[in-house]
Amino acid sequence: MATKIAQEHKASLKYDLKRITKAKELLVQLTRDNVARVESMIRNDSDYSNSANELSESSSAFWLNKLSAVILDGKIVSDKEYVNIVSQSVSAIDRENSTHLNADGVGREELTQRILQLKKSDLLRFLKQPQRDGYKLVEILAAPTHPVEAKMKSRRNPSFASKFCHYACMYIFRDLEEQDNFSIFDSVVCKHMPKYAKHYNIPIPSDYRESYAAYISTIDKIIIASGDEISRNGFDHLLWYFHKAR
Repeated sequence: MATKIAQEHKASLKYDLKRITKAKELLVQLTRDNVARVESMIRNDSDYSNSANELSESSSAFWLNKLSAVILDGKIVSDKEYVNIVSQSVSAIDRENSTHLNADGVGREELTQRILQLKKSDLLRFLKQPQRDGYKLVEILAAPTHPVEAKMKSRRNPSFASKFCHYACMYIFRDLEEQDNFSIFDSVVCKHMPKYAKHYNIPIPSDYRESYAAYISTIDKIIIASGDEISRNGFDHLLWYFHKAR
């Protein structure tokens, strides 16, 4: 008779992510069912659960809801309070996603200032209609930093830039189509995305690692070719979760 552990293991197999069986490489099916399984696992993972805790002042959800109230709902706050909301949003997203903005000594402060220098109406437009301005907010935030200390090296921050835009949209445009306006620029997804492009016979631009517009355009084409069943957010999470340990 099989042990309880063996029985549990056998039972767990039906919850495995389904793979593309005819693919020449190890690929996961881009389906809503697979995305749902990954979303459940992420939601119950202690490493990530606090980021979505809207009642915790240490979470990005808490501060992005406040940002939404200001730039979308028009809530009046003092200049000092708005600076704090933006600063805390930047810090929380950086901390939760390990994007290491302060590796140059100035990242968090400089990127906070870049956002504060934008009119609130422009910030909202860049998030709501990103293609209109060529994903300008990503480019603004990803641009090289300017360290004060000579020993520190300037950094580009495309990963943080895409994550700020993505998570801001998730809360500002809750339950609206614009919620999925941005894909996360992630090293794991970036590494494995060409395999999916090849499988679906989609040409991948040579600059997809440097150009955010080329990166997100390729993701959109893969999603459509796979059946157009999942969101950009689902694509990001599914590829990241499936491939990160491989």
